[in-house]
Amino acid sequence: MNEIAKTNIKTKLDKAIESEKIAINEVANSIGILPQYISMIRNEKTWDKVSKGAWESILNWINSGQTIKEYGKKHGKVCPEKHEPLQGTVISKIITEPVTHKKSDSKNNLTAPDLPEYLEEIETVRLKIALDMEINLFINGQKIQLR
Repeated sequence: MNEIAKTNIKTKLDKAIESEKIAINEVANSIGILPQYISMIRNEKTWDKVSKGAWESILNWINSGQTIKEYGKKHGKVCPEKHEPLQGTVISKIITEPVTHKKSDSKNNLTAPDLPEYLEEIETVRLKIALDMEINLFINGQKIQLR
């Protein structure tokens, strides 16, 4: 991609961001690239660090003729305005039963509450991994053995 095409992409991207008044993160999510690439495209000194895929993604958006928000909706990369949970979704569980503690021997310190029986049956499994490695050392074409 030549410098003239990159300049045109930068100009159109700047105009779109200004006219739609959206943040760089939203632009990047709508187009499908990292936000760093948007900033780098807007700065001519960092164009050599932008990946070809990022340039192509921006070019695909420009060739579509859509606004950034429309492009994001059509391609399924929409940033929600506000996160709202679905109706009937449980977000948290309120515990209404009081937690009872057992007292320890003679120090009157509190210990953990009684655990259900199924938790007491869980065992910890430890795995040992053996690593067998052979290293061959060659100096001037001759194999050296260390003992």
